[in-house]
Amino acid sequence: MKRREEGLGFIELLIALLLFSVGALGLLAVQLVSWRTSIEGAQVSQATALARDLLARIDSNPEALRRYVRNEPRADSPPSADLVLCHTAAADDAATPRCDPEALAAYDLLQWLELLAGGPESATGLPEPVACIVAQEQRVTVAIAWRGPRAAASPVPSRCGAGLGRYGPDDQWRRVVALRTWFPAGRLP
Repeated sequence: MKRREEGLGFIELLIALLLFSVGALGLLAVQLVSWRTSIEGAQVSQATALARDLLARIDSNPEALRRYVRNEPRADSPPSADLVLCHTAAADDAATPRCDPEALAAYDLLQWLELLAGGPESATGLPEPVACIVAQEQRVTVAIAWRGPRAAASPVPSRCGAGLGRYGPDDQWRRVVALRTWFPAGRLP
């Protein structure tokens, strides 16, 4: 009589290890795609929040709209380094002067550009950000460009940050969020 062998043979063990490895690699690939997607989603959310923040600042100080507008894309330097601290509401400290609209706009833009660049009040900044703030007729557009975590599948319609050489060949790593608002007739200076 032949003896019956029990247990796994070496070939069966190798096949099981191969199947397990393929499954583990598939799970790792899904995890990587999920991680990249979550990073990109967080960057879009942050850029949208920054654009909304600036539009809210402009809406609260429309008299100085031209001070907010940037004719060239920038994120590197604040509009004025020698700003005087001031306030807009009645404060207990009578020694602090009140802001005129131009000073408030300069201060707002300084704070906002620090947030955009990932300054002290920001937890994280967007990679290589560029801001484009444009006013035409009754429209104000705030566009923010940054370097995404991978090449984009389709070109971005906005020209903000394009051609600067920061976002790879043909700007394929460039991401842009652009928000536009309209001011009622007569509100734009």
